Amino acid sequence: MKLQLSVLACVASTVVAVFIDEVGVNDWVRLSAPESIKVLDNVAYLASADALSALDLSSDAPKGIKWSRRFSDNSSITLKNDHAIVQEQSVSYGFNLKDGGLSWESHEKDVLKEGVIVTTEDDTYVAQADNALGSIRLFKLNRGVPEEQWSATADPIRDLAVVDISTGEGEQQEINTSVVALEDGRSSTKVRIISKDSDKSITMGLCQRLIKFQPFASKFLVSCIISEKVHLTLIDLESKKTVTTSVIGQEGQVHVSGADIFVLGDDKLYKIDLSEFAPVLIGDIPHGKDAVISLQEQLVVQDSAAIETFDYSLNKKASVAQIPFSLTYTGSDNFLVASPTSLNVLTPEGKSLWSSPVLSSIITAAFIDKDEVKADDAFNINTDPVTAFINRIQSHVAQLPHLIKWFSSLTLDVLEVSTDNDHFFEKLLIVATPSGLTAIDTTTNTNAWEVDIPGVTKLTSVANGVVATTPNGDIAYDAHGVEFSAPESDSEYTVKTTGNIIQGYRSGQPTWTWSPAAGSIAKTVSKNLDDESVSIGTILGDRTVLYKYLYPNVIAAASVDETAGTLLITVLDSVTGNTLYQSIHNDVKSFSDIVFGEYWITYSYVSGGALPGAKLVTCDFYESTTPNERKSTDEMSAFDMFVPETICQAFGIESEVTALSVSKTTFGITSRDVIVALADGRVASIPRQAINPRRPVGRAATAAEMEEGLGTYDPFLAIFPQMLISHSYSLKGDIIVTSGATLESTSLVAVLSTNGDIFFTRIFPSTAFDLMKPNFSKKNLVYTVLALGIAVRYMGPVVAKRLNNQKWGVGLIEK
Repeated sequence: MKLQLSVLACVASTVVAVFIDEVGVNDWVRLSAPESIKVLDNVAYLASADALSALDLSSDAPKGIKWSRRFSDNSSITLKNDHAIVQEQSVSYGFNLKDGGLSWESHEKDVLKEGVIVTTEDDTYVAQADNALGSIRLFKLNRGVPEEQWSATADPIRDLAVVDISTGEGEQQEINTSVVALEDGRSSTKVRIISKDSDKSITMGLCQRLIKFQPFASKFLVSCIISEKVHLTLIDLESKKTVTTSVIGQEGQVHVSGADIFVLGDDKLYKIDLSEFAPVLIGDIPHGKDAVISLQEQLVVQDSAAIETFDYSLNKKASVAQIPFSLTYTGSDNFLVASPTSLNVLTPEGKSLWSSPVLSSIITAAFIDKDEVKADDAFNINTDPVTAFINRIQSHVAQLPHLIKWFSSLTLDVLEVSTDNDHFFEKLLIVATPSGLTAIDTTTNTNAWEVDIPGVTKLTSVANGVVATTPNGDIAYDAHGVEFSAPESDSEYTVKTTGNIIQGYRSGQPTWTWSPAAGSIAKTVSKNLDDESVSIGTILGDRTVLYKYLYPNVIAAASVDETAGTLLITVLDSVTGNTLYQSIHNDVKSFSDIVFGEYWITYSYVSGGALPGAKLVTCDFYESTTPNERKSTDEMSAFDMFVPETICQAFGIESEVTALSVSKTTFGITSRDVIVALADGRVASIPRQAINPRRPVGRAATAAEMEEGLGTYDPFLAIFPQMLISHSYSLKGDIIVTSGATLESTSLVAVLSTNGDIFFTRIFPSTAFDLMKPNFSKKNLVYTVLALGIAVRYMGPVVAKRLNNQKWGVGLIEK
């Protein structure tokens, strides 16, 4: 019986482990507050100062951001018709919003860089109105390169469109590509129809905007605000004839849906009868004076209290509570509510499909553990034993509901394939903004708590929370946002960087200083003492060992002399101030970033000279580069510490690096990856072996080196698609923070930009060796375990009876 129970217990433990280990990918992205939004075909396109993103508003679409593209900080992004026009210092782009593809690209100086720019739907032509130069130009796109066709002088242009106008009849009919421009004259607004051989103007009054009217060939709809009325004019571009109607309303909105024209004016909705081109009243719009009205596939009315949706017959669909300071953008199915603090996708019935908070800017960030049960602040080390015992019992009782919840979640979907077991990956991402701290639950992408504490310059993770460094001192917060006494450092030796000086202290008293001979310190980084080292050496292919330099008291400094164009990398002993390693690079245009790994440093810079471009350098520190030679001892003092021997190698990389970090795991067993954010918007996880400085140079790797995983050194480091962790997102990575999860295989990575964008993902540097695949068949496992359990329970007594009969000789047949 004991054997049976042991077998069943082992099987049950295996089943529990399998269900706990199952996990799926849970990436999410947050965007900064958009400056402009446009909805096309149920997709919202969000343009900020330097980014363009797409958010699907369909109910059956994957929730979240579809894709994003990142541009330089000084970019200008305009959403025009179904294109996004991106203008940078040296280049201009046209992106087709419907497919996210690049339509055209102009590198020619002063071409397609300013003014109003539009592109035809088939990406054949692009027109530009440059109000500074007073010109209109038409370009034909030849394999994505604009070639100028003609130009004309113009007064300030408010809007543009490119159309094909047919002239002549029968075989004499010709198609002329023309530009329709809404031109502000001295006393009135004109619609100019310009082609290579023709220029016709139609006076419109004080026009507001120009709309291409799709249902009829060569017709345009122009809306104007004149004398508190919305004037609509339909222009036949071939005959130059016009028909006009008007609707009372100072803030009229005009929307074309298929073959219908709708006009909002003075709290009323009109539909234009196209046969007589006259407005027909549909009904009154119920709202207050402070309402904002949006009309695109559905009517949305919002005021200070609520957001209400209607169909075109003014039948009410739903009403939801207003989000402060929000603007609503509608699609054919759902609508997007955007505010300075959040983005929300809602159904017409008011159900939330997707939401994401918005941060205006980010200073720094750090991971901390998530604590489900709030601790008693009154309990501390000085509490008497009786009170401590009572507090412990009360704490366990408070945790019982979480135990029940855990068992419920474990057995609820026991026979279903799921990828939402995130309890082993629960972390809080603490983000410091100019106004305070925001704690983000990484499993749900929601704000757990916020505190107002301006002036945070640094975040440090501690055992029970995070310490925020401010001008007024350090302030600590636990996982619930409750302030507690900041723990004092137990280190006798500390280091501080002030301006261009690194100062070492012992028990608060200065002991040494260091500063570069020329230039200024760009960044300093210390070794992470929480980064576990599971081995003291690197085992070579021939079974010899190179002993790692694991001395913890080290700090690396990168100093840049812009005048001389040099980069100085210095590794210092933080106890004595002695220089352990120093290297200088010439012809340096800019410094990127530096990180400290287990026994190595990696840094990046951009060089000029004979081999220009971005460089990634890795330096390994060993006690000795002679195999099996060890210099350190357990009794060695910091003042007796020797200088390590170094192996360095540089690699060219495709794009400039904007941020670096190193993957972390709980026990340090998993191999490290270097996380690299590139200026082109990609984020890659580069295996350490790919940039190992011990890769053989100028020869093929030996069998022993190949056994280590060392390939022949290539001066150019290619970023393969397998290395990319940013997927379809284009990210601006100014800050990268990493943390280990409960499972050893997994490292959590957050890529943040100073303007408020956040990307979170999980990586598996040594593959997901302790995770089950998402499609693992739990049904088959459960049925197999049940069958084995029944078999063991049934066969146990049978076997016991047979053994007993053998002892007594029952059933033996004499020969």
